[in-house]
Amino acid sequence: MKTKLYNEKEYESLRNEVITRIEIRQQLIYTTITLSGVILGFGINTSNLSFIFPPLAFALTLMWAQNDLRALQISDYLHSLENEESKLGWISYYKKIQGKSSFKIGWPISTLAPGSMFVLTTIMSIGIGLSHFNCSLLSWSLLILDVLALVGIVLMIILAKKQRVFRRTGE
Repeated sequence: MKTKLYNEKEYESLRNEVITRIEIRQQLIYTTITLSGVILGFGINTSNLSFIFPPLAFALTLMWAQNDLRALQISDYLHSLENEESKLGWISYYKKIQGKSSFKIGWPISTLAPGSMFVLTTIMSIGIGLSHFNCSLLSWSLLILDVLALVGIVLMIILAKKQRVFRRTGE
């Protein structure tokens, strides 16, 4: 009986952590949108300012991916706590219906939505920066850093997708 109570408290605590991580993920998305709006808004009129955003977007992508991975790991552990006899079952139910989504495009929407936002805002930032490009050493350095940041963002999104697909299929 004591073990069952402990498992239920652990389950509740970890579910609360998953909810908190979902909130953090949303805050990272809102922060990225706000930051891109401010920097790109001022960057339209200021040379090199929009080149500042892609490295920041890469850092936010890393935070998003780490947070998402940890939430997935907690979800897997919670699934292991669930069994036929317990009344805890949301994770098992979710895993059962997860593959039956009517929105099938080859990418989990939870990866595609924030991932596309990181990529598109970064591409917009580079495009605005190129419209003011002045061939200085600073401009070239920032452009190279931005391209590397964009590649890093794309790689992080691909890794996040693989992690989600691996969890679902076990391959």
